[in-house]
Amino acid sequence: MLPRRPRRLRRVALRTGAALPVPPLRAPTPRRRRRALAVSHPLERPFHLVTLENSGGWCVGSSGAWLAVLTLFRHANDAHAVALVNPLTGQELALPPMRWDRRRLEPTWPFVRCKVVFAPDPRQDDFTAVSVCGEKTLAYVSAGDASWSFQEITWVDTEIADVVYCDGDGGSKFYCLTKSGAVIAVHVPRSRGTKQLVLKPLLPGISPSDPNDVFPPPYARVSRHTSAKYLVFCEGNMYQVWRNTGGAVDLELSDGRGSFRVSKNAVFVLRYAPAWRGPCWEAVQDLGGRSVFVGLNNAVTVRAEGTPGVKGNCVYWASEFEREEAIVFDMQTRKATPCLAPSVGATCWYLPGATPTCEQK
Repeated sequence: MLPRRPRRLRRVALRTGAALPVPPLRAPTPRRRRRALAVSHPLERPFHLVTLENSGGWCVGSSGAWLAVLTLFRHANDAHAVALVNPLTGQELALPPMRWDRRRLEPTWPFVRCKVVFAPDPRQDDFTAVSVCGEKTLAYVSAGDASWSFQEITWVDTEIADVVYCDGDGGSKFYCLTKSGAVIAVHVPRSRGTKQLVLKPLLPGISPSDPNDVFPPPYARVSRHTSAKYLVFCEGNMYQVWRNTGGAVDLELSDGRGSFRVSKNAVFVLRYAPAWRGPCWEAVQDLGGRSVFVGLNNAVTVRAEGTPGVKGNCVYWASEFEREEAIVFDMQTRKATPCLAPSVGATCWYLPGATPTCEQK
């Protein structure tokens, strides 16, 4: 896992004493420290991120071996500098500036509700990135653009909860997920100049404001009590991961069969299973031995077998804008336990080589 706000994270390299496997990494928020660290979950030891350039940054995403870093200061033209950084090689790719627009962005941006996802292995002449920049606003940029573009999705009823990238037939794809559980495919045109996103709802003709149309009971009600939502692709399947960020609550079932308890830090996983009639998402109790990592990173899954320190059928999440903690939720025992000591903050998973695919089986 990588730090949310390292003191100097524009060009970094990973310094280790010997060749080691590349397990999922997490990093503490540096707080008063001046040196950023990456912490290996299975090895339970830190690795220094050796800085090559004295420059501040704010970690706002990761995809494969690359990080998205946004500067904490604004340029004279009222824009943030954005860079993609590879901590393993020290490579840096400067993206066009992201101009601050108070009409679209919240006053607390980018400190909350800012996540950048991008295609892996970016190059200066070949990259595409999409960012959540407000309740219903996406920012996007690709090679050849002079600056980021902004587009508000006006027809959704709730704010954007997540955005992801995946490889698929016909090239790269982006998707965003709203807090009501609506999924929207996002196509970024590669033409230069003024351009608009091509947005396509996963379920056209179905109201995204009514979870009863798409989720089975009691999950239509659970959806309203799980404000953190993530979209995940695994072996051609699409999943939604919901997390309760508040206290425990008992939901009365509509059929009079009692109540359904949503515990603190509870996680629910639903798989897309379109049907001719009725709900098109179904709850699942396992991931076939895989585990999923969600947060500021581009959500990915890994097979636990052969991955040191990773337990199968678990959701590893990082509360990126809350208490900055890393938690693992076991889907079988329904228990959540910390991955780090409470005194250590953590916000972004870093999994080199892991890229989700979205080919439907």
